[in-house]
Amino acid sequence: MNKKQLFICITTLVSIFIIGSIIFYILQKIDFSNYILIKTEKSCYKVNKYGNSKKIDNNEFVETNNKIYSITNCFESYIDQEKNEVLNKINKENCNIFLEDNKDSELLNIINEIANLKHDLFDVKIIHTEKDNYYVSVYLNTNWICPSDLYIYDKNEKKLKLVFETCNEFILDINENNFNYL
Repeated sequence: MNKKQLFICITTLVSIFIIGSIIFYILQKIDFSNYILIKTEKSCYKVNKYGNSKKIDNNEFVETNNKIYSITNCFESYIDQEKNEVLNKINKENCNIFLEDNKDSELLNIINEIANLKHDLFDVKIIHTEKDNYYVSVYLNTNWICPSDLYIYDKNEKKLKLVFETCNEFILDINENNFNYL
């Protein structure tokens, strides 16, 4: 194989890779066959398994029988002078009372993960769904804006994974009737 043939072969492979990547990216944006519905105080959203979202009509959200735990008082924010960051620590007294009242083996692991988040925590909820998944809704104080993030708790990895981000909207509930966490 001469240099010209090698160049054409490599160029073709690179082109195929780039086109494939673009197609994959586009499919992620439009594939809403596996999704959750998120209800905030202002709007409702459909979020696919890739984290892409679109606003939907509020009537599309169907109420659920999720168990929602409000746990804002389980955390205390402080400024770490060395890192120059706002971090969180668990308020053990309030956390112990919460855990005694709610006998669920996953809650302590989830609370420990939430404590690793940065910024002052205004509002924190754990949403335990009918499909036995755990989501964490966190409303943060970052001084300029108030992001509202939704995480899913991966029970295998014992980690929070970001699912959805919005700003200045409290997340109230989710519906995962059309969602399978893989």
